[in-house]
Amino acid sequence: MNNNQSHITRLAAFSILEVTIVIAMIALLSALFFGALNRFGEQIHNETLIKNELNDWYVIRANLWRELDEADSILVKDNHASIYSNASKIDYSIVDNMLFRTIGELKMDMKIEMNAITLEEIKNHQFVAFNVAWKNEDMILRFPIRSSVASKVNYYFTNAQWQ
Repeated sequence: MNNNQSHITRLAAFSILEVTIVIAMIALLSALFFGALNRFGEQIHNETLIKNELNDWYVIRANLWRELDEADSILVKDNHASIYSNASKIDYSIVDNMLFRTIGELKMDMKIEMNAITLEEIKNHQFVAFNVAWKNEDMILRFPIRSSVASKVNYYFTNAQWQ
């Protein structure tokens, strides 16, 4: 008789099914984590784009308001506004539905869709109206033209206010 039997030692281990389940769960958790991380990155990117767009809009609006406020005179004609102040001239015009600003020979695209530049009169006050196409809707910016004593006297006589 052969007393020399092979001695088989069994160790406690995971089965292939258990290992596969653990790998699948780790893959699912990592997919959820990286998906959430990707979505967070997209939200940060969109927020940055919106903030930059608004900042550009605020800069254009502030410059336009300052230039109109400091103007000695303003001429509005055919979607074109000429602003005169201290022997300098700034022109705003519409070319292919985009707003352009010209100072001397320098012409700058303001990268804003513009529908019209008009002169409006509301309750005996004149306004320069900029009709902006903002997010597929019309938005009108009205800037009041300051009236001087001369314009009040001219208005008084041209409209026969004494009668």
